[in-house]
Amino acid sequence: MLQTAINAASSCSGQVWVATGIYKPTTTTGPGSRTVSFAMRDHVAIYGGFLGNETAVNERPALDPTLGQPVGTSVSSSTLSGDIGMPSDVSDNSFRILSASNLLTGEVLDGFVISGANANVGSFTTGAAINLSNSSPAIRNCVIENNTSTGQGAAANSITLSQLNLDKCLVRNNHASISPIYMLGEQSQTVFFRVIHQELSLSQAARL
Repeated sequence: MLQTAINAASSCSGQVWVATGIYKPTTTTGPGSRTVSFAMRDHVAIYGGFLGNETAVNERPALDPTLGQPVGTSVSSSTLSGDIGMPSDVSDNSFRILSASNLLTGEVLDGFVISGANANVGSFTTGAAINLSNSSPAIRNCVIENNTSTGQGAAANSITLSQLNLDKCLVRNNHASISPIYMLGEQSQTVFFRVIHQELSLSQAARL
């Protein structure tokens, strides 16, 4: 399981190499399953897009979604998906896909599609694809698409002394009531990313 590998790598400040395929936060669909998300760990770098014959990270197929390089439709796509229930029925999807809380330094997420979260109930109405709290991981070469929040931050929610660092990421087709990308406070910042077709109802107290 992907989360097991991430947890194990935290003991040695290691890397996790993820092969092509679809990965979901949980394999169950019972009560509480929607609350489960992938959790980043201290000092762990997570790399996707591997075909299986690489011996170094830089041997992966070229990944730069902002330039149309093959992420999302390519055979080299590693997808973190919130579609844990009935296929194509978003009502039972994960509230959040990726969470980072109280991390230290050196955390990386590189080369993934993050798609299909639906944050729409109770305390889970923000940060559908990515939710950061007191954490500032580097998020590189990712496609963040087709996520929904009834609150803020369908694509990314950055709060409580966090920095949102998006590098060569493509953000598209996310829907939120208060900004698909939400950054609170002066600690938040973005690097280089491209935004396509975001939907929002309100923009107060939010900024890109």
